[in-house]
Amino acid sequence: MSTRTWCLETTDRGRYCRLPALTRLGLTHGFSCRDLGSSEADGFLAGILGLQQLPLARLRQQHTSTVHDVSAELVKTPPVGDALVARQAGWALRLQTADCLPLLLVDTRSGHYGVVHAGWRGTLAGVLHQTLQALHSAGSGPGSTWMAIGPGIRACCFEIGTEVVTAFRARWGERTRHWMRPGAGSRPHLDLVAANRFQAAQAGVPAAQVLDTGLCTRCRRDLFFSYRGDGGATGRIITLAGRP
Repeated sequence: MSTRTWCLETTDRGRYCRLPALTRLGLTHGFSCRDLGSSEADGFLAGILGLQQLPLARLRQQHTSTVHDVSAELVKTPPVGDALVARQAGWALRLQTADCLPLLLVDTRSGHYGVVHAGWRGTLAGVLHQTLQALHSAGSGPGSTWMAIGPGIRACCFEIGTEVVTAFRARWGERTRHWMRPGAGSRPHLDLVAANRFQAAQAGVPAAQVLDTGLCTRCRRDLFFSYRGDGGATGRIITLAGRP
């Protein structure tokens, strides 16, 4: 994009980034930076964002396509899953990532919102598509739904094996060729952003309503944890989103 969609916020404890356009659409949110660490980033981000009084919903993320509606029971006992949907204000939604894409959703008409953890396995399984279906079945509309793509590994750095290419072709057909990029070596690279943009479009979300930070976690290790860039031993980017 020609203009930067994200801004970096600096505090006395560390930094986080956000998309001002998404804030204006009514979704309070932030993506923690490396200098905030992982263990205390939840509470710090919640306080800075004004979400500290809201129940915090989280998941046991396992690269699935499972979507959960937020509830008091879920807050008490986080289930296995990789996407959360809130049908009313008053919840803080949390993800943790270290290369996978954190995707944020908000419907400006209904006020519904959600978060999605989209690595290659979740993207392959259609986790974003499932989440958008859940939002729309709850009364949101494609024309009023916005999506934001947070910091994650991009096609420039996401080298994959032939087994991943084969799995995507089996699930998504010939369109997969638009999501593969040549790498510096013999192995192809996967464009997770393009694959998830396709799922959003397939669900009716207009392309103009997809906001992208454009941030690659492996390229920007000065700002973010990266599983691949850090050799597997790393912290986690905490994503929080909510509507007080």
